Amino acid sequence: MVKITCLFSFLVFVLSFGSFTVSANSVEILADPMKPPALALQKMRAKTVKKTPKKPVRKVVLKPLPPLVLQSIIYSPARKIAIINDMPVVSGEQVEGAKVVDIKKDRVTLVRRGKKLELMLDSDSRAINKTKSKSKL
Repeated sequence: MVKITCLFSFLVFVLSFGSFTVSANSVEILADPMKPPALALQKMRAKTVKKTPKKPVRKVVLKPLPPLVLQSIIYSPARKIAIINDMPVVSGEQVEGAKVVDIKKDRVTLVRRGKKLELMLDSDSRAINKTKSKSKL
């Protein structure tokens, strides 16, 4: 009998200080008395959101690329080679950050930073090329 009384008083003690109550058919969950009210929680969350530092905005500064100078074109049905900035290139290769798209007899089409560029031989270069092709060495 003493054991039952001790057990009963222990259960009464636990249930009176616990966070729930037990009735005959149901269990009720009581609110935490130490929990701050909803308005206080909202204010606290708003303050923490304001205090969080914003990520700095990184500005992308594109470095200036060197100018492209078309110096010569070697054009034949078998091969097409352009000399740009002292470098021989064919279609599909890159020079100074620009991709060579097409090579014609008097011009080269390139794409650099998403923009289409067209380099043309000046009239002096074309005249030199014509005289060289006619001469017999």
